[in-house]
Amino acid sequence: MAYKLTTDPLGPTRQLGRRGALKQATFLQLKKSPELLTVESAFEVLLAKLADLSNAVTLIDYQPFTIDVANERVLLTHSQLQAHRQKLREAGMRGVFYTPDLRFRWRAAKGHADEVLEAKDAAWVPTLGDAYADKLLRTRTLLALRGIQFSLYEAGVTEMYQWSLVSTVNKLHALMLRRQDAMNTFSPDYLQYLEYRDAFLDVVRANPAVSLGQLSARFNVTLWATWHLLIDELVSVDLWSAPLGPNTSVVDACNAPDEPGLFRRAMLAMRNTSWEVSCGD
Repeated sequence: MAYKLTTDPLGPTRQLGRRGALKQATFLQLKKSPELLTVESAFEVLLAKLADLSNAVTLIDYQPFTIDVANERVLLTHSQLQAHRQKLREAGMRGVFYTPDLRFRWRAAKGHADEVLEAKDAAWVPTLGDAYADKLLRTRTLLALRGIQFSLYEAGVTEMYQWSLVSTVNKLHALMLRRQDAMNTFSPDYLQYLEYRDAFLDVVRANPAVSLGQLSARFNVTLWATWHLLIDELVSVDLWSAPLGPNTSVVDACNAPDEPGLFRRAMLAMRNTSWEVSCGD
């Protein structure tokens, strides 16, 4: 479907929290959201679009609730939030409030599983012990008691793999960024890959020696889309040295010798829909 994007120059107020009221807003209509989403950054738009393409995601919500982590309360509506603040003032108490950015509902073996996301599009690296990181960790603990996974999703920080708040979908975007860094572009064929991902993986598991050209022909998709198998699923591949061509198999790519520069040239060849740039050039 076509994504409907419009911009409000004044920016909306947030539904629950108070931060971000003056930020520019983007209105986003998705297949898996019952209403128009109001998001505050291009990074949040990208995350929502990626989730909207996934067959494993059935529902997308923006700013689904506010949490008072100090008093362990989850407030689902603005009226609940206002009433809670009033009670705290009357009791001479203070809360520590946090509003997550997105909620994805994933298909599960039995029913569904919810994941709540904080999307950081700034160059922020978590430091255990600082106030904000502590708020996120306490949020995760509180939501885990309710059967909800809480994840941090940060643009361009590979160290997130080593942190406990890594998102279920973080690998998808982090590796996309590596590809974008190499090409300085974002291939629309990446979205085509997502649509065929499960079928691709079934074939590769059954026959690891299958070539990129064979996969491309089988599913009638571009060679570029088949390359995402190696980038998004086989993270052990050295993306900067793997030889590449229509006859390259998954096994060959994973066992590639260390030859810097081949990856970028091969990516440029596919971008130009030409395979005349060989790995031996």
